[in-house]
Amino acid sequence: MTIYRTTYTAGDVLVWAACIVAEVTGWATEAIMSHPDLPADLADELELPADAITMLGHQLSQVAEEYGHTPNVYSDGRPVVSHVELGPGYGYTHQWHFDPTRDEPHTIEPAPHKGTHVVVHVVPPSKLIVEKVVALAVVPGGGDAA
Repeated sequence: MTIYRTTYTAGDVLVWAACIVAEVTGWATEAIMSHPDLPADLADELELPADAITMLGHQLSQVAEEYGHTPNVYSDGRPVVSHVELGPGYGYTHQWHFDPTRDEPHTIEPAPHKGTHVVVHVVPPSKLIVEKVVALAVVPGGGDAA
């Protein structure tokens, strides 16, 4: 069992911020640029600004690296992000807080995907546990054949 410190560094905060910025800007620019109602000429105009916005998270990660911080790992060895596959092309990603005392255990119930229903248990300081949910059908009258 790994024991993690309950303190954090300025580098941990920078790595955490870089991860959030990369995730949010990547998601937002992808949503904008792939919108079905976006005219092709406007998409062409927005491509360069969208790329610049997406680069913000990468630039923050580079700054963290330049100051000796590993981009995907906190100084105590915890991952910044954990990911579990829930099915083909379908998963859950959790970003851990830089202050390990701020993460709380909780459960996530992602929307069922292709008939698969799972529950993800978020267990600080860095564990995700996937539990497959099996639904049983209730037959009126107990299904007894008389």
